[in-house]
Amino acid sequence: MKIPGDGTLVYSVSGGSTWRWSRTVEIGLAPRELVREDTAGFWAMGENEEAQSWSWRTFAGLTVAVAPKCDPKSGAPLSDTTERAFVPVPAVAIDPTFVAEWQNIALGDCAAHAGIDERGFVLAGSAARDDAEIAVVTMGDRVYIEVADDVFTRKDTLEVWVTTQDTSYMSPCFGSGPAPVGASSSVMAQSGAGARPGAAKLQVMRLTSDRRRLRTVWALPAVNARFTVVYRDSDDDKRFERVIATSDFDPKDPSTVGGTRSIPNDRFACEVEGGVLRQVARESRRANEPFID
Repeated sequence: MKIPGDGTLVYSVSGGSTWRWSRTVEIGLAPRELVREDTAGFWAMGENEEAQSWSWRTFAGLTVAVAPKCDPKSGAPLSDTTERAFVPVPAVAIDPTFVAEWQNIALGDCAAHAGIDERGFVLAGSAARDDAEIAVVTMGDRVYIEVADDVFTRKDTLEVWVTTQDTSYMSPCFGSGPAPVGASSSVMAQSGAGARPGAAKLQVMRLTSDRRRLRTVWALPAVNARFTVVYRDSDDDKRFERVIATSDFDPKDPSTVGGTRSIPNDRFACEVEGGVLRQVARESRRANEPFID
């Protein structure tokens, strides 16, 4: 434990045996609040490891995991390792006002973001461009997505890829198992493609009146399903100039599908303020109660 001198306190703990772990939590003292949390784990007998970073002030984070590659034929671990990364999507209890009127409400700092300020992943095209952005938040089996773009065309496509396979860094290797199941929708057509078993299902898709933002909600096949959101951007309506996503995604590899970050209801809420979904911290612990779980 240490006090850096900037009004925060940093608490660290570690343990384990052959599977080692550590956790560091930064706490604001005035007011008392969770500021940041970093966790890590690794296998002392091999190459498997994971690092998670999370800001409780901005609901922004990154998870990076390393494990051996799977042999494409046998599925056994190889000597080479591979890395997986994703932006955790906040899994929150949302203001009922948002649930009822989400088509008219912007996803603010309650959502994970990809496409701007070096957040998320650029799967194709230039990382320097920032004319398109996706914001994502989830509640139960519903995924709310907002796409902002300077111009929407008929070729622009939104995709949600799903897997129920456990793909943690403790897996023997990365790269085996059934491929993730994808569902897509043309932005201008505003209709989902196919109802494949295990796929997310498009519920509603709407463009805002200025036609610069698209808001949509999808139903996951299971509450615990892992998912990645991909947006394919085509300004000239002929080719995809840029592809952005919430994970470093490969449609053939279930271990590249992203995940969520569970937000404790007793400490944070997402409420509508001025037409925007905002995170609100709750002081749920008394002075004589432990502040860190």
